[in-house]
Amino acid sequence: MHLPPRDCFDQHALYWLSVSSGVRINQQGFTFYDSPVKHNNNNGISTTSSSSYNCPRTLGALCSHGESYTFFRCTDTPLTIASDAPTPVRRLWEMEGCRGRIPTLDRFDVSMCDLRDGTVLIWAENRISVQYSMDLPYWPTLLVCLIVVWLVINMGESVASILHVNNNNNCDGGDDNNNNSNSSSSYQGKITSTLCVILAAIVLIYTPMELWITDRERWMYIFTVCYILAYSAFHIINPHTINVIVGCLVLVTARFYQHNDTPYAGGFLFCIAARFTQKVYVTNFSGEDDTLYQYTRLGFMSLDVVFFVLLYMESLHNAFPDPMHGQLCLIGIIFSAWVVGKLLGDYIVSGK
Repeated sequence: MHLPPRDCFDQHALYWLSVSSGVRINQQGFTFYDSPVKHNNNNGISTTSSSSYNCPRTLGALCSHGESYTFFRCTDTPLTIASDAPTPVRRLWEMEGCRGRIPTLDRFDVSMCDLRDGTVLIWAENRISVQYSMDLPYWPTLLVCLIVVWLVINMGESVASILHVNNNNNCDGGDDNNNNSNSSSSYQGKITSTLCVILAAIVLIYTPMELWITDRERWMYIFTVCYILAYSAFHIINPHTINVIVGCLVLVTARFYQHNDTPYAGGFLFCIAARFTQKVYVTNFSGEDDTLYQYTRLGFMSLDVVFFVLLYMESLHNAFPDPMHGQLCLIGIIFSAWVVGKLLGDYIVSGK
């Protein structure tokens, strides 16, 4: 469950905290988890994360470290009366001066305005830890944005290429790599595959594993990267790059929001399901190695199913206050994707 940014832990946030295993707080808001949350106990080894410290729940705030050092208070007057900044947030206090604020030791309650420059707070099991500099640096971010622009444009071109039916009425909807008319899209597909590998490498280099604080998040991250690499290799012979582009967009948005419950998850699920349905309805394979190509294609369709399930479980499954809403949203996505995919498949097969 994800809540947009708010000034403090009000009643709504406290309710979700009471029914969750932990919470991640960053510039994008509050993300609550229903699976065990992992703190980074690095004993000062990591430069991006602190070890976890005791921080039991307290009235009027998220929690309190020590006697009175509070986080996300909802009271009009400060709750913190301290003679020094404790270890978990000393770096936060030191960063105040760099931001043009006057550091104060007796009026310092951690709030949303302190979570800048990729700073993240994690609370679970009455312990709190801080992650620093979790955002992508400027130049890698710029390069990722440029790659994403190409990917979005190429996705539209890939859809148009799938709809192209050649004169001999090949029914594979562009999945036949022997079609000379697809040479241009094949060339662009190889460029897209290369850019996807570069994008995945950038995200891997600039993403510490402790950013993902549950096992499910980490497995989703690993599977997404493997999904991108596998499809990038597949597009050496298959020019239509919708799936690898969707995988890249899932990876980029998850890295930006630092979780998979993003506003774009529903659209990604629709794209995966619609493309899968279109593949199911287009069953004509041609060429000398059609049997091998068919089994390869079925293998990648199985990857699509696994990716769809994992993305749903990490996004829409817990995205609404009522779990039934997520299931209804899933039904709507599958139905609309089936309609669109069937229309595309029928259009390709009929050659109209």
